[in-house]
Amino acid sequence: MKASDLFARAEQDLMEGRAEQALAGYLATVRAAPKFARARLRVADALLNLGETERAKDVYKALAWHYIRSGQPLLGLVVCKMLLALDPSRYEDILLILAELYSSESDRVADIELEPEPESPEDGDSELETGALATLAPLAESVAADTNRITVSPKQLPMIPLFSHLPEDAFIRVLASLKLRRCADSERIISEGETGDAFYMLADGEVAVSKKLGVQDTVLARLHAGAVFGEMALVSKAPRTATVTARNEVALLSLSKADLDSHEGDAESVTKALKKFTRARFLANLTATSRFFLDLSRADRRELIGKFQSKSLHKGDVVIEEGEEGSGLYLVLRGELEVT
Repeated sequence: MKASDLFARAEQDLMEGRAEQALAGYLATVRAAPKFARARLRVADALLNLGETERAKDVYKALAWHYIRSGQPLLGLVVCKMLLALDPSRYEDILLILAELYSSESDRVADIELEPEPESPEDGDSELETGALATLAPLAESVAADTNRITVSPKQLPMIPLFSHLPEDAFIRVLASLKLRRCADSERIISEGETGDAFYMLADGEVAVSKKLGVQDTVLARLHAGAVFGEMALVSKAPRTATVTARNEVALLSLSKADLDSHEGDAESVTKALKKFTRARFLANLTATSRFFLDLSRADRRELIGKFQSKSLHKGDVVIEEGEEGSGLYLVLRGELEVT
């Protein structure tokens, strides 16, 4: 049977409460498509549903290491949060490595994007495993937790939004406030007009961004794994400017302004990181949507963003003066300018 068919059937089985059949299907999927890590994650989910908690924890931990080392930190964090809920003692060593690899002190983290995990398995073939749970469970654990052959560590790793601007100690402490949220298809995540109190990182799945234009909701964009939204809630209490809705099952990591503010001991580090993060996000959004930058490739826009310099002005300061030679391009991050 094709891996995609095996996985689809297993997903249906798990959703309808047939966890043992689902486990057999996920195991067969892993054997048919070893690089499709989502099936390994589902093995752990099925084991947990069957009461095989220790075996599930072993698979979760193996996958956390796989995701972190292979440059998929958001998925790694999702698994870490699941592991933390089951057994906090299995979380600390992973967190230390995560901070070492992805904090501002890392020499490997860079403003890059890696290919996301595929949403469906490559079509290899396998057969469903038969036998009692006593045989199936340890076999599924062993196969799913063996990630050595599929883990490839890139020389450079992508940044974790906000967190990769923090030094290691602050990274670890603030990361503890990060919350995992899993949403079903069509579930509303944030609503236009409500006061924002958290920002979100999309670890897995797809969401739709919509805005009410007249009496109709209009979809403005679809965001995929790795996207960030709602970040202005960290610096402003302004109402949300759009609605975000899950388009399938999604996994989100969220951080609230209140949680961020609670880290008083890391206030200086957090303030600097927040300033860098919101500045980078604003520039990235502006260069991606402004007609002025449409002819530039993504790589060129990234390079351009790196050339902007922050400048603070006070009321009455002159930015440019009529008759002077132009000195550069100005983007207003906050406040207003008057042109006379």
